[in-house]
Amino acid sequence: MSAANQNKGLLNNSTVTQRPNTRSNTKTNSPGTHLVVTPSNSDLMVALNNFRAESLLTTSTLSNTLTSKLNDLKSDFRKLSEIVSSLKIENAKLRLNVDQLNTKVATLEASLLNTQPSAIVTQVMQETFERERCFYNLLVYNIPESLSSSSTQRISDDTASFSSLVEPLGQTIPSNLKCFRLGKAQTNNTRPLKVIFQTKEAAAKFLQDFTDAKTDGKVFSSDL
Repeated sequence: MSAANQNKGLLNNSTVTQRPNTRSNTKTNSPGTHLVVTPSNSDLMVALNNFRAESLLTTSTLSNTLTSKLNDLKSDFRKLSEIVSSLKIENAKLRLNVDQLNTKVATLEASLLNTQPSAIVTQVMQETFERERCFYNLLVYNIPESLSSSSTQRISDDTASFSSLVEPLGQTIPSNLKCFRLGKAQTNNTRPLKVIFQTKEAAAKFLQDFTDAKTDGKVFSSDL
């Protein structure tokens, strides 16, 4: 073997024996080199504890949210139940009113069937006539009654009493005025005096003047 071959063999042997030491001491990531780090038990415990804490926090937050929503639903359901109960009561009242109205309508229809049209017309005309007559009349209270036994004298006394009591109005009582008492005479009970004017305009004017005088503070000799 030549000297060159011997030196080459020594060099190869030297290189082979030194290669394992070089790989074990380096920490750089050169091409073709893989670095593997194995976590310790303490690192695993810390990670697990952190995961557990995050899970508990998330679960607690979700639980609180669900509880709040459930309480809101219960409150809304309670309010809805109260509204439904109130509506049931109102519905019962409406049904009762409808039943009463149906009964009244049925009664009216039956009475109309049993009433002749001519009788209805007569009744309406009578009511219209009575209302028209009321426009001519005034009822006066608290005028002392005449003690005369003569009906003519009592009418004359009542007319005179009425005229004297309304003197603050400054009006002259018409001579064609008619006065008479309503009802049956009773002791210690003054009957109303019905005063009839010739026209409804005269009655309306007298009533308006009397109302204005009372409003202005005029004092009458009796509490009319």
